[in-house]
Amino acid sequence: MATGGAWQSETFDNGRDFQKARGEPHYAKQAPPMGFDTPPAMYNESPVGMSKDSSAFGVIALSLRVLQIVFTLIAFSVMAANKQTIYSSYYSYYYDDSYYTTSTIKFSSVRSFVGVLALNCIVCFYAIVQLVQSFVNMSSKGSFISSATTGFAMLTFLFDTILAYALVAVAAAGADSAALLVDGGYSSYDKFNQRAQASVAMTFFAFILLAVSAALYPVRLLRLAKAS
Repeated sequence: MATGGAWQSETFDNGRDFQKARGEPHYAKQAPPMGFDTPPAMYNESPVGMSKDSSAFGVIALSLRVLQIVFTLIAFSVMAANKQTIYSSYYSYYYDDSYYTTSTIKFSSVRSFVGVLALNCIVCFYAIVQLVQSFVNMSSKGSFISSATTGFAMLTFLFDTILAYALVAVAAAGADSAALLVDGGYSSYDKFNQRAQASVAMTFFAFILLAVSAALYPVRLLRLAKAS
């Protein structure tokens, strides 16, 4: 009997002769030798292209996190520094004298602007945490993102969705307040209004990026389902 038992002998050829007789190519792989604790790598092959897909998703997710940090950082920095003081002079004919007044407006005077500032800070911190986690995951497992079936991936999708809805809500409120300031007699505060509008615009961009991050999760699940 040949070494390795009857299974590996010339008599039992795993169906090679039968496949040759039918003119079929031989795809069969021999069974693993006896005594192995775990099967060889050929028996643990992942679907073709899955590793490349994971790397592509990882790069996309990493890029989105970086852009989220940039846009939210700009948004709350501009809003936090949004303040304008106007000096006005008046002449009194009754007293035949001039007097001066100052009026100051800042972001804390408008509630929706406070919301824009606060939520952008939260999303910026959240994106930084996700970015750090991506690098930690890459250093330990060799990939930017964990599998779509893990609990962490599900929590990430949940937080991405919630924060995306919150961002678009405060951005809409901030845009409405900025429009009311221009139309409500505060047009002289042009710098204040422009900065507020710029901060709101950055918030809208951050919302789009966060929504795309949330959309990656169902796309990954769909690809896993198709691969299986």
